[in-house]
Amino acid sequence: MCELIEYKITPAEHDATRATETWSVSLESGRRVSVLATTIYRSGHFTLEMDYAEKHRMLSLDVISFQDFPGIFCEEVCDAIDTEIEIKDKDSFTLSELNEINILMQPDPDESDTEYDYPDFAVATMTLDANGWTLEDTLYGFNCPCEIEPVY
Repeated sequence: MCELIEYKITPAEHDATRATETWSVSLESGRRVSVLATTIYRSGHFTLEMDYAEKHRMLSLDVISFQDFPGIFCEEVCDAIDTEIEIKDKDSFTLSELNEINILMQPDPDESDTEYDYPDFAVATMTLDANGWTLEDTLYGFNCPCEIEPVY
């Protein structure tokens, strides 16, 4: 039996930690639509119990999706840089549905919070939440190789 060791996993480069949130809502037509909100962070670290083979498989990757490594735990992501939002399967929606989706992605001008100056990426996800979208899942990864060290 292979021994599991808990490891700390960090990106080998700055500005390469990503979190992709899947947000969904039902349209007036009854169709469900999902958007992917991908935020890039300056850094982050994760922990995972792995055996020797899994550790070396992860170290061999140039881009890492933690979806491929069950049991990963996000300890921290630091300093969000930017968020991009894209409509999943955009080409499958009619022009009318796309217009509705775009409206559902816009902040309500009557509900603007002028007390705080939020960064654009925070406003984007706050707007989705305020407009009835539901956060379905968050997938983490690195846009670069990683560094792995045992947690003692």
